[in-house]
Amino acid sequence: LSGEGFSFAHISSFEYFCGWLIEKCMARNAIADLMHQQSLLREEYEYDKKSFAQQSGLSSVEKKVAGGICWFPVSLGRSYFNTLNQYVIEVKRRATEDPHSFEFGKPVSFFSMDMSGQVREIKMAATVSYASETEMVVAIPSVASVAQLEGVAQLGVQLAFDETSYQAMFEALNKVV
Repeated sequence: LSGEGFSFAHISSFEYFCGWLIEKCMARNAIADLMHQQSLLREEYEYDKKSFAQQSGLSSVEKKVAGGICWFPVSLGRSYFNTLNQYVIEVKRRATEDPHSFEFGKPVSFFSMDMSGQVREIKMAATVSYASETEMVVAIPSVASVAQLEGVAQLGVQLAFDETSYQAMFEALNKVV
């Protein structure tokens, strides 16, 4: 065989080349798969966000309160900088047997309700810092945010769409791709 220009050196080079080629193809497929997963995750995120907005928009405040995702009406307590140097405000509701889903780290939104029952969202980023059965401490953007809330006669607070897990998944996929 060696007289015919054949040697084991050619086989190992050929095997090396095949291994390299397979590895490159697999890497391309893996990146394509990850990009596809990224696209699917974006679709799921948009769908969940839209569904949340539709469901929360269709539900009455009373149903949200009964479902544990809303406190209404609420009163405001003191506002201060907490130990994490976040500006927070205390939010209180009347004593009730209604369970709730508010807990540390959950995003919330404040809203007002006028005399006709029309609900208007108060635009500001807010996050639960602490929650008990009748009291909650909410991190708000700044001292100026307190004025937005104090001027409201019928104030409420509800859970907002939580993007935290989606943002973590997008960030992880972006690092890998």
